[in-house]
Amino acid sequence: LPSLQDHQVAIRLLQITAQVGDGHTYVRLPATYRVLPVVLNLFGDDVRIVGANEEHRGLFGGRVVSIGTMPIARAIEVAKTTLSQDENPGFALANLPGTLSRIETLHALGIATSFDGVDISVETSEGTVTRTLRAIPREQLQPVAPAPRLPLYRTRAAERFWFEPIAEDSRGLYVAFKGYDDFGKSARALLAAIDARKPDYVVIDIRQNGGGDFTKPREQLIPQLKQRGYSGNRIYVITGRRTFSAAMVNAIDFRDLLGATLVGEPPGEKPNSYQENDAMELPRSKLVVSYSTRYYKFLKQDADAVMPDQLIVPTWEAFRDGRDEPLEWILKKRGGA
Repeated sequence: LPSLQDHQVAIRLLQITAQVGDGHTYVRLPATYRVLPVVLNLFGDDVRIVGANEEHRGLFGGRVVSIGTMPIARAIEVAKTTLSQDENPGFALANLPGTLSRIETLHALGIATSFDGVDISVETSEGTVTRTLRAIPREQLQPVAPAPRLPLYRTRAAERFWFEPIAEDSRGLYVAFKGYDDFGKSARALLAAIDARKPDYVVIDIRQNGGGDFTKPREQLIPQLKQRGYSGNRIYVITGRRTFSAAMVNAIDFRDLLGATLVGEPPGEKPNSYQENDAMELPRSKLVVSYSTRYYKFLKQDADAVMPDQLIVPTWEAFRDGRDEPLEWILKKRGGA
């Protein structure tokens, strides 16, 4: 300990909490930790740059070959030691991009030798280039991501709950459900819109929902949708790697209670696992440790993940072209675009 800097201590504590195994038990890293001026995402085994500050715009779409001292495969292996060790693969897919772009983490893990930035090699359409990326405060990350158009799920990023008709098929209503704040108000507004528009079907997108209170949709939305006849082939739910905790539970609820069709990636959490996190503050460092308090069994049989009825794994080509593959599948199923 005497030889370690504060951020190195924090990351090693994070590696300890990762051994506990569940995604609700971890060290909350300080908000002051800095990030690289790029946004990363994983498509299969490839790490791609899906957004970058203006000065690094030319890296958009590039496939990361190495970060700092390590080839990307080795960097991923090392970064995974900070993530809960008994969660499913989707959990790692959801959390690795942030882990690999945080300079304090990269330095503490020995991926970056400098605390100010790191060299990154990227394979682009013009060949492999190496850039030094300087770490910046998170609020200075304002990425541009060139695309011919943005699909619905990548619009209105700051809004936690919103809905609108699907442009390609006005018979459908798209609902972006990212969080549970003011859920009662949001649910009432959605139900009022359904009563007024009477769409043929509803698509509820929870692929960017990291959790909250799973009882709220059970009480304030699901029974009301069923009462209005939105069950079976009139309701679809899009899930993804970032669907976590309460959102994962609600995915099960939509399928079990409404007969909804789940489309997309499996949620990033085991369905039978520990949840209900509490927190404690360590007395000297003031780091906050989240820890789970209750075991839930949401499926009869243990499984790594809630498997969608239609598995659709995101591809770089669809992201690059501004397409939404799960919604495209739903539209085809409904006979739309």
